[in-house]
Order: sequence, then structure tokens, then C-alpha cells
Amino acid sequence: MFPLTDGATTLLVVDVPASEMAPHLVHGRSDKEKEQQAFTVPYRDRDHTAWMAEHQIERAYRDRFTRTDRAEEALRQHSDFLTKTITAHASKPSAWLVAVARPTRPYPHGAPPLNLDEARYLLGCAEERGSKLPTRRTPGPMTGMGVALINPRPGLRRWVSSTMEIDYNRNSMVELHHDGTVTLATNVSWRLALFTRTGSGSLSVEHHAE
Repeated sequence: MFPLTDGATTLLVVDVPASEMAPHLVHGRSDKEKEQQAFTVPYRDRDHTAWMAEHQIERAYRDRFTRTDRAEEALRQHSDFLTKTITAHASKPSAWLVAVARPTRPYPHGAPPLNLDEARYLLGCAEERGSKLPTRRTPGPMTGMGVALINPRPGLRRWVSSTMEIDYNRNSMVELHHDGTVTLATNVSWRLALFTRTGSGSLSVEHHAE
């Protein structure tokens, strides 16, 4: 909601992203077309609905395939970046989990970017939920990041929580991008030492691999 200049009226702006599955086929409008199971392809032309010609349908499908290719390429680029970061900072051979998630629909143009408090809240919730998964006996993928997790630093249109560049417990990196993309790289060879007291009173150490 945006207040207008007079302060007495507000304006509601709704940003509806285009469907990633366009074009969409619908049954013909007339009874004969419906009986013949004929299809038409509608599209919006300013304030009314128009119907695509054959060459427009061809172009619409070409655009759809292009969007799919671009989405897959974006995932590959994020994955390659994480792999290169791991290669540059890993001090010894280890196993890593690399995960990338990206919205199927673009982030609304009018939506504000994620601020620091929101990023901290999301990261804190993610860590808490990961630690409470049923039947989980090993630490979650963000366990061991300490205060670095909930104190992200600003990056290029993203928030970055990372322990990759410091010798601190577990090496992990989480990125929250302003377009909704989330990336995670974490060392699954990391071990959490759990100290337990034996019956004789001495301490034993159990190492649990992630």
C-alpha cells in the first residue's frame, strides 16, 4: 500500500509475474470449437485479451524454452561458483554438500530487497529447523558456523554467511540472494566432538560425522 500525496487515499499495487509455463492453451470459445476440442492461445494486450496467431505461438514456445535454459544455466553458475570457492579455501581433501535453490518465478520488481534483520531471522529459523528434524542423530548442515551464521555480510545483491576464510570450526557458506536464490556449501567431513562422562568419572570423546 502506497499513500498518495494528499495523505487521504492509498494505492494498492499488485505485481503479477508472468507464468513460466506460458503459453497456455484453452478450449475454443464457440460451442463448435469446444465440440471439436479446438484450442486457442490467449494473451494480454494492454487492458484486453487477444488471441495468438500461429507465428506468435511459435515465438511464445521459443521464449518458454529459452527461460528454461536460462534457469538451468543460472543454477549451474551458482554451483560452479560454490565449487570454485571450495577448491580455493579447502585446506585438505574433504567431502562437501553443495545445494542451490532458485524460484521458478522471478522476484516481483516492486518488492524491496532483503534487509539485514530479515536475513538474520531467516538464517536463525533455518538453523533451528535443521536441528529439530525427526530422527536426526547428526548435526544439521549449518551446525558449527557459530555467530557467523546470524551475522551475514553484504555481498553483490546478496547476504553472505561464511566461515570459509577463517579458521573457525566448520567451513560453510550460505548465501541469500535478493532475487530469492539460496545457496549452501558445507563440509560434511567435519566432525562434532561430543564429550560424555563415563561411569568411572573420566571423559570420553565421540566424533559424529555430518
